Amino acid sequence: MLKKLFGLTASFAALVGLPAGAWAQTAKDADPAIWVVKDADTTIYLFGTVHVLKPGLSWFDEGVKAAFDKSDEVVLEMIEPDAATMQGVIIKAGLSMTGPGLSEKLPKESLPALAVAAKDLGMPESALERFEPWLAAMMSAMAPLSKYC
Repeated sequence: MLKKLFGLTASFAALVGLPAGAWAQTAKDADPAIWVVKDADTTIYLFGTVHVLKPGLSWFDEGVKAAFDKSDEVVLEMIEPDAATMQGVIIKAGLSMTGPGLSEKLPKESLPALAVAAKDLGMPESALERFEPWLAAMMSAMAPLSKYC
């Protein structure tokens, strides 16, 4: 059970850590979201990122390149740690070995969805009991994406 948990957590950490542009040099255009905020002397580009993309999507198009080229500074949401460090952070923040279990933290109407999520993850519901709600939700959301990696 613990082996499966660590494997899923490692998979999740790997998916989170994948750079969006790592796949496919020539591919379909993904048209990422770019917003422009301006005043008299400043232009700021806000770039919407997706950390897991389907293979074959090219996100670094001419619009993105132009915005990067015009910029004096690029600020990223985070510097990604190595996979082992990320796995430790996720386990420390996402597992609770004391206190109420996941099924007690969720509204009763969410429990059928929890059962489906456990099945989709290939885990018994009891294995999710020590998960924080955010980790269970993220792992459930990421599970279908793992087939692209």
